[in-house]
Amino acid sequence: MASALLTLLKNDIKLIYRYGILAAYSFVVILYVALLIYAGKYMPAWAIGMIIIAEPSAVGFFFLGGLMQLEKSEDVRSALGITPVSALDYFFSKAISMTAIALIAVSVLVFFSGNNINWIMLFAIVTLTSVQFLAIGIPAAIYFKTLSGYLIGSITYVMPILLLGIFAFIDPMPAWAILFPTASEFKLILVATGASSAATWEIVAMFIVVFITFLVSIWLAKKSLEKELGRK
Repeated sequence: MASALLTLLKNDIKLIYRYGILAAYSFVVILYVALLIYAGKYMPAWAIGMIIIAEPSAVGFFFLGGLMQLEKSEDVRSALGITPVSALDYFFSKAISMTAIALIAVSVLVFFSGNNINWIMLFAIVTLTSVQFLAIGIPAAIYFKTLSGYLIGSITYVMPILLLGIFAFIDPMPAWAILFPTASEFKLILVATGASSAATWEIVAMFIVVFITFLVSIWLAKKSLEKELGRK
C-alpha cells in the first residue's frame, strides 16, 4: 500500500500542477490575502474566520471534483481499475496532496489576519475538515459525468452541509449544534483563529463529533471508489 500510495501521490502532485489547479488555488489565496490586507482592519473577526474556513471546506471540495472530472476525461480511474491500487490508496493520495495545499493556504491567510492563532488546534481541525470535505466530494465527483455538471450539481449537494455551519457564528453557539459536524468544524476554526471562544468541554465534544464524521466520510468515500476501482 505504501509504495502504491507514494506513486499515486507523486502523480497527483504532477496533475495538480499540469491541470492548473495549483495556479487556480494560488489565485484564490492571493485574492483573499489582498482582501485581508486592504480591508482586514474593517472586517469583524468572524468574517476573517469565515475566509479561513472556506479553504479546507468549499474550495477543497470544488477543486477535488475538478481534478477527478479531468481524470475521468482521460480514463485515469478506468486504468487504475486493473492495477493493484486500492480505493484507500486513491483517496489518501488526493487527501494528502489537497490537504497539504489547504494547510499552506490557511497558514498564509492567518499570517495576514493579525489574529492570535492556536496553531496546534488550527492545523488539527483544518486537516480533519479538509479530509472530510474531500471525502464527501468523492461520491459527487463519481456521480456527475462532466466538469460543468459537477460544478453546478454539486452545489445543491454540498450547500445544505455548509449551511449547517451557520450555527458556529451564533455567540454562544447552542450546545445541541455541536452535533452538526459542520457547525463544530467551523466553530473550532473560529476558536483556533481567535475569532470566538468555547469552554474546554465544548472543544472536546466538537472534536469528538468531527473525528467520528471524519472516519465515516472516509468509509463512504472508500465504498464509492470501490465501485470503480474494485475491492483490493
